[in-house]
Amino acid sequence: MRPENERGRDVPRPFTIQPPLPASGRPVERGDHLFFRYEAGEPLEFGLTLYAHAMQLFPYVVLAAAEMERGGLGRRLPREAPGRPDPVWGRGTLTLREIWAENPLTGARQPILRSGDRMVHVPDVPITHAQIPAMPVPPPEAVVVLRFLTPTRLIQGGALVKPDRFAFRPFFQRLMERLEALTRHFSDTPLVLDDPRGLIAAERVRVVENDLRWAEVWSYSTRRQRESPISGLLGAIALRAEEWSPFWPSLLWGQFTHVGKDAVIGKPSTPIHLPDLPCAPL
Repeated sequence: MRPENERGRDVPRPFTIQPPLPASGRPVERGDHLFFRYEAGEPLEFGLTLYAHAMQLFPYVVLAAAEMERGGLGRRLPREAPGRPDPVWGRGTLTLREIWAENPLTGARQPILRSGDRMVHVPDVPITHAQIPAMPVPPPEAVVVLRFLTPTRLIQGGALVKPDRFAFRPFFQRLMERLEALTRHFSDTPLVLDDPRGLIAAERVRVVENDLRWAEVWSYSTRRQRESPISGLLGAIALRAEEWSPFWPSLLWGQFTHVGKDAVIGKPSTPIHLPDLPCAPL
């Protein structure tokens, strides 16, 4: 935290989490809430992205992953214990199988840690700005589909953006502000947002098809012992632009930085899909 920061004491976190998606686990409804349960032996996969200077924190990431084996995950639930008449309350247990580093733009993958390894390998497959221009830009008037894989909370005019109010400019403006803040605090080459032409052009990006829905989701904090809303936009939105080149580098970076309130904890993961156009595997 930095007291001199104009946004207050908090600065953007130099990482984001890609949580297990709703397609994993088994949905369990309890009243108005939806939980996901993992059975014994079922795999649980998640990702973590570190930005720029935050790569120095990588050893702590490995330590934190190992700590999950000892502390467990999820809510404390009653379980039968051999030789005991009453159930024992505890969190879900897991075993760390492997950690991989990967670059979705180039397809490069590198093993970092596997079960039984005594040595941790430092990742060396970074996503760099030099790789972004190599990605093909959609032609003029192409349709681009943004898919929000986890609930996305965007605020415009002090109110949450609901599915029927989605517009490209507020989304793109939040993304540019996030990229600017991350580069200002964690990069040697900060992004300067002094050219309004990109935002003016964003006004002309049109919604072709809106398949967004509002997902009502709550998060439970064991530290605070209470729930908090993390509801947001979920689904896909198809967009058409006269020219995609002003937005494309930022949209590609947005897949890895995420955007929206609480993006650091995995809201959302927003891949870009181009129907019938060449695109790097994401």
